[in-house]
Amino acid sequence: MNLKGVRNTSNLDPSAKKSIIEKRLESLRKPANDLSILCGIEIGLIVFALSENNTYTWPCSTKAKYIVREYLAFPEGKRLNNLVNHEKYLQLAANAQEEYINKIEQMVEEIEVENLFNQLIKGAKAFDELGVREINGLKKLFVVERIKLEERKKKLNQDVEKEICSNEQIVGEETDGHP
Repeated sequence: MNLKGVRNTSNLDPSAKKSIIEKRLESLRKPANDLSILCGIEIGLIVFALSENNTYTWPCSTKAKYIVREYLAFPEGKRLNNLVNHEKYLQLAANAQEEYINKIEQMVEEIEVENLFNQLIKGAKAFDELGVREINGLKKLFVVERIKLEERKKKLNQDVEKEICSNEQIVGEETDGHP
């Protein structure tokens, strides 16, 4: 599978291949340098092909060797802990994306059901044309709408009761002190 803008170098002559590899390595070096400076971390690049004797190291071979030695000198438990932390981070990110996708899917399903309901009302679709999934979606919509109506009814009743109480209070104040 080729990525857009990325050429496969395995079928090219050695000089063209070397030129492309050098350009790609340069494109790796710049962000590595920026990351090293901006984050204050040690970064080294070691690139090699098993079939060739060429090894590319950045920033230089002694610095790259130093970085590898420092990494290997770090206790294995700590190195594994960092890997686990990265895995946990990636898992949390994947879970967040999955949750976001589920919300979007739910919103789309709700919109589809509302559109279906509107089509039924307009007569553009007959009830006997609906599948089980569509009918279940309509049931959910009816339950949600019924709950909304009950809440509106409750609020209206409370507003009417407040109005009645305020009217009774006004009438009571008018009759106070008069026989």
